[in-house]
Amino acid sequence: MATNEEIAVWSVPGEAPQQGIVLDRGGPRAKVLVEWEGGRQQKVAPDDQAIKFARAGTRRLQWLLDPTLLAKQFADDAFSVFVNTIREHGTTIHTVSLKKALVGLGLPKVDVDQAFNRSKPGLKTNPHLIVDGTAHTWSDVPIDPHAKLRSLSPRSALTQLLKPNARWSREQKAALADAVRAGLPPE
Repeated sequence: MATNEEIAVWSVPGEAPQQGIVLDRGGPRAKVLVEWEGGRQQKVAPDDQAIKFARAGTRRLQWLLDPTLLAKQFADDAFSVFVNTIREHGTTIHTVSLKKALVGLGLPKVDVDQAFNRSKPGLKTNPHLIVDGTAHTWSDVPIDPHAKLRSLSPRSALTQLLKPNARWSREQKAALADAVRAGLPPE
């Protein structure tokens, strides 16, 4: 389980990653005070390409400490990588930032772009994701994608169902039918 403790991971090709605890973080451009394993403290630039940050206990931290883990998970199940990234982001993340985050972890941009396009339908139907255009937000509570249709008055729902040129999906029709049934007297 993730905690609020922020971890810094220093990683350069050919060397084992090193981790440290973030002791102090000022503004967005201020240096970050990190205590590395062994007790050495250092102020690092937040945009240092060799240093990335993650919360303790997150999948992102695991990926930073073992980049082969990310590559394997991405190759096996790119969709889960996108979902993990959205969930762990903590706030709404836009498609561009989502892709940039994964490229920043070492995945090839072209692979991320292709995998995202393949994952889009699943992201839109995931019950824990709210997708609004390019914005993706995680919800711990499952979201009913058709809640707006179910909340229509029975008359409005019936009107929508009876529109001659309406193209409702099976799930949307079921949600509209629920709204109509909600207005019927009990049997």
